[in-house]
Amino acid sequence: MSKRSRPVTKDTTPKPSSSVSSNASSSTFYNEREGQCSICSEANIRLVNLSKKCVHLSNCCVACLTQSFATDIESKGSYTFRCPMPTCTVKFEPEEYYCLLDTRLMGIVDNLLLHRLLETNEEFRWCKSTKGCGAGQLVCNYKDLLGYAR
Repeated sequence: MSKRSRPVTKDTTPKPSSSVSSNASSSTFYNEREGQCSICSEANIRLVNLSKKCVHLSNCCVACLTQSFATDIESKGSYTFRCPMPTCTVKFEPEEYYCLLDTRLMGIVDNLLLHRLLETNEEFRWCKSTKGCGAGQLVCNYKDLLGYAR
């Protein structure tokens, strides 16, 4: 039995550098099709929608969606994302976009979501230290301690 070796060809086309999580499988996406990505303009690539609420044709490749989310998380501290299609108003749920994030980015988003949740509790207070320790605590009857009536 002989083994045939295939010639290796290297694609030199620049691609977004963010890696896709191993959680991203074909069943994760909706309205998959082949076409040209509206962001990187690569042709004959798999285009996807992240949400079943998106009713339009998919127009972005997985790599561009991943890079877009990673950039927004790292540079803007974003944890909410909308469909990149200009005419679509769908806001992605975390369970829809988590499959595209690596462990580090998931941790950042988890912390942002936790902070948002904590801030909805009227008894939660962030540490006021000028050192910026990032800690906080629940303070029962906070208004009473300051002399305000509840």
